[in-house]
Amino acid sequence: MDGNVEKLSDDGAFNDRELAHPLLKQMLQALDYLDVQGILHRDLKPANILYRSEGDVYTFKLGDFGFCNMANKATSHVGTPLFEAPELQQHGTQTAALDIWSLFVTMLWTLDIGHFKMAMNPSSVAEHLATIQRCAQHPDVKQICDMVDIDPSLRPSAEALLIRLYNGEGRTLPRPSKKVVKQRGRQGPRPTRAASRRATMDMSFEFTGPLRFDGPARRPQPVMNVRQLRNRRISVRQPIQHDTGPS
Repeated sequence: MDGNVEKLSDDGAFNDRELAHPLLKQMLQALDYLDVQGILHRDLKPANILYRSEGDVYTFKLGDFGFCNMANKATSHVGTPLFEAPELQQHGTQTAALDIWSLFVTMLWTLDIGHFKMAMNPSSVAEHLATIQRCAQHPDVKQICDMVDIDPSLRPSAEALLIRLYNGEGRTLPRPSKKVVKQRGRQGPRPTRAASRRATMDMSFEFTGPLRFDGPARRPQPVMNVRQLRNRRISVRQPIQHDTGPS
C-alpha cells in the first residue's frame, strides 16, 4: 500500500475533489459487506483507510479491524471521539448506522468541507455535533447529509446509498435473510484483536468522472475480494478505548 487517506488528504490530493467518488463508493461497498456479515467496524476514519495508486486510478481499502465486533454483541465504548456517532458516546444501541456516521465525518475531514479540519479541537460534544451538522449543509455533500442524522434509525444503510448514488453497483450479492445474519453473530468465538487488525476489505474500481453525488460519469465494474494484511501497522493515530468492559 502507498499510505493512508489521512496523509493523502494532508498532501492536498483531494483539493480537486476527483477522488471523492472512488473513496466514498469503495467505503460504502466495504460497509455494505460488513453489514451483510453483521459486523461493525467502530473506528472508521481517514487514518484507517489505506490506498494504492496506479497512475490516476486509486484503490482504497478499509483497514484496522481492532475494534470491530458482531452487531448483536457490541456494547463497549471504543473508537476515535471526533469520528464516532453520538449514540456510541451515549452508550446507546450499536448498529451499522454508527459506521455510516463515521464515514460521513471522514468525508468532511478528507475533503475539508466547510474548513472542517479547523474544528478538530471542539470544546464540547455539542459544539462538535453542531459543526458536523453545519458542514453537512455544504452543497458538495448535502445530498448525503442524512448519513449524520442524529437519529440512527433515519440514516440510510450502505446498500441504500449505493442504490441512490451508484445505481446499486457494488452491492454485496446475493444478500442473506436477516435471520441468517443474526445466526452468524452467534457462531464461533470472537476473533482475536491481532487477527482483526490484519483484515482488510479490498474494493476497487476505476473512476475518471467529476465530483457529483448523482452518480459517476462512468459506470465501472467493481472488483471485490477479501485479503489479509500481514505484519503491518495500519493506524497512524491511536484510537481511544474508553473502557475495558465487555465488547
